[in-house]
Amino acid sequence: MNAGAGGRKGGGPAGVRLTGGIAHRCFGGHPWIYANEIAGVRGEPAAGETVWVRDGRGGFVGSGLYNPGSEIRIRLFSSDRESFDLAFIERRLRRAVERRGGAEVCRLVWSEGDGLPGFVVDRYGGVAVMQSLTAAADAHFDEFLQAVQHVVGPTAIIERSDAPGRSHEGLESRVGVVMGEYRGPSRHRVGDALFELDLFGGQKTGAYLDQVANYRAVVAHARGRHVLDCFAHTGGFGVHCAMAGAASVDAVEANEAAVASGRRNAELNGAEVRWHLQNAFDWLRLAERERRKFGLIVLDPPSFTRSRARVEDALRGYREIHVRAFGMVEPGGVLATFCCSHHVDAALFEDVVRAAAGDAGRRARLMERRGQGADHPVLLGMPETEYLKGLILEVE
Repeated sequence: MNAGAGGRKGGGPAGVRLTGGIAHRCFGGHPWIYANEIAGVRGEPAAGETVWVRDGRGGFVGSGLYNPGSEIRIRLFSSDRESFDLAFIERRLRRAVERRGGAEVCRLVWSEGDGLPGFVVDRYGGVAVMQSLTAAADAHFDEFLQAVQHVVGPTAIIERSDAPGRSHEGLESRVGVVMGEYRGPSRHRVGDALFELDLFGGQKTGAYLDQVANYRAVVAHARGRHVLDCFAHTGGFGVHCAMAGAASVDAVEANEAAVASGRRNAELNGAEVRWHLQNAFDWLRLAERERRKFGLIVLDPPSFTRSRARVEDALRGYREIHVRAFGMVEPGGVLATFCCSHHVDAALFEDVVRAAAGDAGRRARLMERRGQGADHPVLLGMPETEYLKGLILEVE
């Protein structure tokens, strides 16, 4: 799975020339170049090979990983003339680790956000979990594995190359231990709570690490309040709220395995959580008819759309759950709501929440805008890296 650096006799890496006469997104810092934006390619670079990109006038743009089987033909990784080799990977990996400041549980590498396109690495104590997301990344997997061993020094490395996006490039899923020994599930402190995690089969690489900072922001409003955690998964928000002194916590989740895991997590932390194994839409409708009221409601649904074509359907879903939630928040209570659908941007999400408040006849005061944790860095020129949006609202 090791690609060459793209070296060619007398000419360095293969060359790619962009179409002229248009303002390519890469000029504004976006690292993706699509097949229809390319005017010509020198040579026949393979998946994972380094190419040097020039604009329509011949000016140097940057170095990128080439992928002949993807509509995203090039993923730029540097604005200099460089090769995606072991030395480069180790330099970028060290910089990424330094950004995290020694956190024991965190995302160590966030693909383009850390200048290592196609790779994700999460740290759970001494265990590193790696993901390869693209064919170009697969070509450099062995080099990346070597770099993680050298720079991070984990006791075990698990591969979780099972993200849905791999199928778009004709790649199979790969899951297993690639270094050391690991027998799960294992227990790790995520935020301020101890969680039992399945690093082989849990969501993402075992936990939603992008929400850790938001657990702390939300629990600041939990003490003494009756809390509703919808789409609770394994209890990230609910368990933290119970530990923070909530008067009661109701957690609603439709996945039976997630509820079982959530019950164990609550027990591990001595937290009292009432679990409801039910679809959140159905539960909210019933609770609305029963005139249930809560001092703090958390909405953290999975992505309602993975394509731009289904955005309108997603917006209807977001509007429905927010109308019902606004109707159940006590006057002076708090609604904390999140959206991880990257096709629904922050402005559109706020529009939906604002409209739902109007439908429910409630006035909401913005207390805080939230997003993914700092260990999921955002590239200013790449909106796709800023996918998690959150609002903490006081409801009158």
